[in-house]
Amino acid sequence: MTLYELQRSSDITYRLYDFDREDKNGNKRELHIEDSLNNVNIPDDSDFIVKNAKGNIFNSQYFSLFLYDDNNINFSTGNAKWLIMTVINGNGQIDDLDVKVGETFMYLLDSTPVIKGNLEILIAWINK
Repeated sequence: MTLYELQRSSDITYRLYDFDREDKNGNKRELHIEDSLNNVNIPDDSDFIVKNAKGNIFNSQYFSLFLYDDNNINFSTGNAKWLIMTVINGNGQIDDLDVKVGETFMYLLDSTPVIKGNLEILIAWINK
């Protein structure tokens, strides 16, 4: 299983567990159990949970996520200036740079990436 978390900035943090860390006064930091549970769907049958996805996985006004593979190679990034690319399967090259599973990098969009090899890549970008 691959878990990929893509999120936008937020000034809200809910702690379910905090490894018994202490604040500057030596007190354990506050947990937010009820608030956390109020923001979780159980069971995880929401349409926003992605299972066995291909191609265009998710779009919102904030960001998009695309799964590149041999069958899904065409995607549009709109006005994006950069991509976050994470190799989740295979190995190959992007613009003659060797890449393999587990590597994540930022790709500046001054040109279209040239992708070679048997690769599955999660590609994310901010929509503006």
